[in-house]
Amino acid sequence: MAPDPASIGIDGKVIQEHYENLADSYNEFLYWSPDFVGQMTDKIVNMLALQPDDLLIDLGGGTGMYSLAILERVSLNNPITVVDPFPEMLEKIPDEAPIIPVAAEAVEYSEKAPVCSKILMKEAVHHVDRKAELFRNLHGSLRESGRILLVHVDPHKVEYPLFDAALENARQSFANPDDMIQLLEGAGFEAHRDEFVYPHDVPTDRYHRMVEGRYMSILTSLDEEQMQAGLDEMRVRDAGTDRLRFTETFSYILGVKAA
Repeated sequence: MAPDPASIGIDGKVIQEHYENLADSYNEFLYWSPDFVGQMTDKIVNMLALQPDDLLIDLGGGTGMYSLAILERVSLNNPITVVDPFPEMLEKIPDEAPIIPVAAEAVEYSEKAPVCSKILMKEAVHHVDRKAELFRNLHGSLRESGRILLVHVDPHKVEYPLFDAALENARQSFANPDDMIQLLEGAGFEAHRDEFVYPHDVPTDRYHRMVEGRYMSILTSLDEEQMQAGLDEMRVRDAGTDRLRFTETFSYILGVKAA
C-alpha cells in the first residue's frame, strides 16, 4: 500500500504524482551511462566498505538501480532491502534479484527499521522533511561501526544545462552538505565528506526530452507555462548544438556509528 502523500515530504502529492508518472522512464532518464553508474557505485561500495555479511538498506532506492549495480560488485550473503514510498518504482525491480522491496516512507520506516549494518540514501534525503528524526532513528538501527551514506547533488555546484527558473529551483531544493553533516553529528554519527564529479556528454535532443519529461523532481514545482517557456529558452540557446557537455557534482556524506 502506498503511503499517505502528506507523509512523503516536500509537496507530497506533487512528488507522488511525479514518481508515479516517471516510473516507466526512470531508468532510461537517470541511468545516463554504464560508466556513470559504475563510477558512482564504485564510490558507494568503497565508502560504505561493503562486505559479504553486511545487511544493507537502500532507503529511497526507487527502481533498485544502484542496489543492482552494488550486487554486480559485492556478493552479499543477504538480500538488499530497497525501501521506497512509491510501489510503481519498486515494481521495476527484477523479480529474480536478491532484493526485498518495501513500500514505505523513510521516517515511518525508520521508526521500526530492522537491525542493519549499512544504509544508502541516493538522491533521496532532500525529499525528507524530518531529517533529524530520521537520522536519530537510523542511528538506533545500525550496528556498532555501522555506516550511513548520503549521496546527493551539491546545490552549490549545480551546472545543469537547464533554464534559469529550473536552475534556481535546483539550488534551493537540493540538500546542503553542511546541514547534513550537522544533522548526522547531532544524531550521534561521526561525519565525513567527499564528492564525486562526473563530466556528462549527452545528445541535445535526449536531454531536452528528459527535461520535458521532468526527469528531476525539482521540475515538478513548475507549472506547464513555466516548463514550456523554459524549454523554448533551452531550444533557442542550444540551436545548432548536437551535444551538451556539463559536470554533475555529488556530495558523498558518510556517517559512522561509533563502536
